[in-house]
Formats: sequence, structure tokens, C-alpha cells
Amino acid sequence: MAKNGLQRNLFVYSMEFENSPLIKRYRTLFSQIDLNFIKPFNTGKGAIGYSRHALIRALIYQKLYKKRQSVERYFARLQALRVEIPLFFNQTSIVNATTIAYLALSAVALTAVALDRPHKIRSYRTFAH
Repeated sequence: MAKNGLQRNLFVYSMEFENSPLIKRYRTLFSQIDLNFIKPFNTGKGAIGYSRHALIRALIYQKLYKKRQSVERYFARLQALRVEIPLFFNQTSIVNATTIAYLALSAVALTAVALDRPHKIRSYRTFAH
């Protein structure tokens, strides 16, 4: 009970909460996850099967881990430049660094094709001189 004798709601709904970045992120994650294979009820006997919550958590983890792997793949290609280990952990900074890395790799690939050297697509040292 609150001080004035009125009971507070357990769930608070506000537009501020609805439009928060975290809620938007989870909404996009849930829109990408296919939950059709999860049975609504555990039809077996005893303590077998998985809970719906555990399966949903596992699917969310898989989606986030795939995104993390793609970011690490971009940084690994720039290993010789020593850019592969991010020195920051803010999501915006990592997105910016990944974009710059992707543009650098794309520029090297385009230059290799323009110079008629397609075998040098991943070799940035060729164009450093």
C-alpha cells in the first residue's frame, strides 16, 4: 500500500517506457524470432521438456551472438592493422568502427578490381605504397 492508502499498479505503462531504446531493441528481436516450433504445453510425463522461457532466451541469445560474430569477423579482417580488438564497448562506437572497417575493406576491394587485380581484393598492403 502506498502512503496515501491507494494501491500502486504493479505494471506501469507510459509512452516513455514504450519508446525506450531497450524496448525497441527487444521488439525487433522478437519480430525476427520464429516461435512456431515451441509447443504451448509440455505434453510429456514428469519433468521432461523445456520451458518456453528457456527456449525464448536461447533464441534471443542466438540472434545476439550472430550479430556479435559478424562484428568480430570484420575486425578480424583488419588483423594486420591491429584494429581487430575493439578498445571501446559502447554499441554506438562499435557500430561506427565497424562501418569504417567495412568501408576500408570495400575501398581496397574496389581498387583491386579497378586496377584489374582481383586476386588482391583482401590485400591492403599492395596499395599502401
